[in-house]
Amino acid sequence: MRKWSLRQALIILAALIFCLPTAPLGDDRPVEPCAKDGIVETSRQSDGAPCVEAAGESVKSEKRTKDVPDKKKNEKASGPADIFERLMAEDPLLAATPPLKPFGQAVFSGSELSAPESLPINPDYPIGYGDEIGVTFWGRVTGEHILKVTREGTISLPMIGPLNVNGMTFKEAGELISSKARSIIGAEVSVTMGRLRSIQVFVLGEVSRPGSYKMSAASTVSSALMSAGGAAPIGSLRKVELRRGTEKPRQIDFYDLLLKGDKSRDARLNDGDVVFVPVIGPVIGIAGNIKRPAAYEIKGPTSLLEAIELSGGVIPTAYTQQVQVERIENNSRRVVADINAGDTAKAGSFMLRDGDFVKVLSITGKDTNAVYLYGNVKRPGKYELKPGMKLSGIITGFSDLLEETHLTYGVIKRLTPELNTMVIPFNVGALLSGSEPDDLKLMPLDSVFVFSTWLFRDRPTVSIEGEVRTPGQFTIEENLTVKDLILLAGGLTTEASYGEYELYRKDELTQKTSLLRLNLGKALQGVPSENPVLRSSDVVRVHSALEAEPQKTVSVLGQVNRPGEYGYASNMRVSDLVFAGGGLKESAYLKEAELASYEVEDKTTSSLSYRTLDLEKALEGDPEHNLQIKPYDSLFVREVIDWLDRRYIELSGEVRFPGKYVFKKGEKLSSVITRAGDFTNEAYLNGAVFTRESVRELQQTTLEEAVSRLEARLLNDASAQALTSTGTDDVKQMETALSLKKELLARVKAVKAQGRIALKFDELNRFSGSSYDVALEHGDRLFVPVRPTQVQIMGAVQNPAAFIFEQEAAIKNYISKAGGYSVDADEGRVFVLKSDGTALSRNSSWPSGFGFTRSTLDPGDTIVVPEKIDKGLWLREVKDITQILYQIAVTAGVLIVAF
Repeated sequence: MRKWSLRQALIILAALIFCLPTAPLGDDRPVEPCAKDGIVETSRQSDGAPCVEAAGESVKSEKRTKDVPDKKKNEKASGPADIFERLMAEDPLLAATPPLKPFGQAVFSGSELSAPESLPINPDYPIGYGDEIGVTFWGRVTGEHILKVTREGTISLPMIGPLNVNGMTFKEAGELISSKARSIIGAEVSVTMGRLRSIQVFVLGEVSRPGSYKMSAASTVSSALMSAGGAAPIGSLRKVELRRGTEKPRQIDFYDLLLKGDKSRDARLNDGDVVFVPVIGPVIGIAGNIKRPAAYEIKGPTSLLEAIELSGGVIPTAYTQQVQVERIENNSRRVVADINAGDTAKAGSFMLRDGDFVKVLSITGKDTNAVYLYGNVKRPGKYELKPGMKLSGIITGFSDLLEETHLTYGVIKRLTPELNTMVIPFNVGALLSGSEPDDLKLMPLDSVFVFSTWLFRDRPTVSIEGEVRTPGQFTIEENLTVKDLILLAGGLTTEASYGEYELYRKDELTQKTSLLRLNLGKALQGVPSENPVLRSSDVVRVHSALEAEPQKTVSVLGQVNRPGEYGYASNMRVSDLVFAGGGLKESAYLKEAELASYEVEDKTTSSLSYRTLDLEKALEGDPEHNLQIKPYDSLFVREVIDWLDRRYIELSGEVRFPGKYVFKKGEKLSSVITRAGDFTNEAYLNGAVFTRESVRELQQTTLEEAVSRLEARLLNDASAQALTSTGTDDVKQMETALSLKKELLARVKAVKAQGRIALKFDELNRFSGSSYDVALEHGDRLFVPVRPTQVQIMGAVQNPAAFIFEQEAAIKNYISKAGGYSVDADEGRVFVLKSDGTALSRNSSWPSGFGFTRSTLDPGDTIVVPEKIDKGLWLREVKDITQILYQIAVTAGVLIVAF
């Protein structure tokens, strides 16, 4: 192996560091949520990283905020609704309350507009250009006409002439047409509106879908708002503006429509109108025991009493003596106020502010005149406590109890005046038998519990397994026998044995299990000795009749449609076994199949024998080949040699017909190139890249093994140096060296093998039959580039760039074009990466690099000028490291990628 000098090792190391891609640096510090106690606090962490409010989701990092936003999440814009939804989520008393939404938002966002043709026309509808008017004559003249209003505002009536209807209302136009028809032609007339004209309006501001909309001329502001998807969560429904030309904007409060059904201010739109939804004004949230929880926009001073009326009023379960108002004061602190809303004077004088959150809590506690009955009773629940009522008042007799009630014990759970719980036992059976001591007097809020017998002990069960239709565990009944249990389990299966069955019985005292073997046939006949009464925990196991005679199988494998095991039949032959396997596949080899047979010798050992047969003759019924099948025989049907063994090579670039080509085993590369129509005239054969998958896998394995050895070497060297370091400077240099080595190692790990095989291509007639005309393998790829027009220079030059290739230009000429060497250039270690995958340096030139920079280049070549690296303590073993790196680069076939 050739030894490398320290300077040569530095060249390789510099090229690796200079040319390998560097991962972008980013701040991956996690972003911590800053919401505390329902307050959104905008601040920064101690290390300077920003914090954000989590809004109900786990915010993981700043990178998350740079992701492409989710469309569904964007539809839920930030605004008052989100604020009150978070406040409610943090309050356990209101956790079940539906999330607060801006009042009225769903009305406009979820509605569907009717088609303009189906809308009724008001008599005051103004006629304009584009409208259609239907006129029907009867009397002296009959006929139907659809008249369209012209740009001049006229319609042309038959026998009457043009009439100017522009600006008239529908009622006025109808009266004009009727009067003209009667006076001129003496006919009666009916006037209707046909298709209405379209107008263009703009819906802007805080709406879901702002923009320009084409609408019917009969549309109103509410129609435009619905078309735009309604107001956004931060859009106002109380200050919607209709802007028309130079007129003063008209303000519409849609709460009049939503709360009172008053549509009088919902103005009709004209062409060019602008509907503008401003940002929402002061907002309050009100939730809990009210009729219409929501976030409401308020106009002017609003009291708590007015807010409750705005939300529809309280419901009967509301505790009005303590209505809570949460408030943020001066954007700095949270306060809470309790107001007695039952006092209308106080509720009317308490004024709400923007952002206030009103919570109307529930009445707590149970009914004061009730007792409760629970447990194994027919009618559990709440009972009225009457004066002097005792237990017999709610448990009147045995008919009130369910089956299997535990009669010796029941309890009353009572809350004492000191708010402690007290349990008072009583005897249920004695109570129902008239025992006075057990007929206890009841107190308000008492809870009476009657228990089931099986609450205090396990319910007795028996199990049945094996050949019954529904095996499992069953509750034992009195005098339940084996026959009864079999019937409970759905009866026997068709494979059940009527011979012996097993009964496993556990002794209640010793817990030891004993086995009884009884006759199932006699048990089903009711013979007492074979059909015993079952006890708790008994297990009955019914066996299969097939257990006495195990089911024999045969198998067929290979090129049949359904390979696998099949049941054995005494008269089965090879053709029958093939038929059982679904028949032969098209790929089956008919001339020879293999039949394997197992034979048991002296009931102690088994042997395996093989026979070959002509499958084609066997299927034709030839007894010499259509052999008798024995139990456990296995037939193997072979596959036709090289059946559909498709191998592909991919040709791309400058061949006449690029694409994937199928080739036969042993075919050469030149043959496929010929089939592809040869190279084109623009093909640059010197830069052709031929890669092979098997070579890539081998190179990648070699690369990973070498990297592992290098990593272990670096760790061992670091440990040894840490033990032998003597001073602070040595430690710092050692740390610097280790950091650079780790960075270098990370870059090497990122390198991926290419699987390139360096082939020298030439014209097809000279390439065919040469040593480079290799036999193909599946997955091979050939890329033939267009002849490049540049030579690239990179590294320590004044202007690294690509330059136009010149036929006679040498290395030094290109370096001069790049402005010459930089001050850090290592001029003695310049090397060239050739377009064919090889490398050229002074050491590879003859003799001793003489005239290296005067060498001419080929198109596509790259000149690399390494930088000088300062020597230090950490470079003591760099020679060995770079030697390993060079070996990795060469053996893995990634020289160009690595450098």
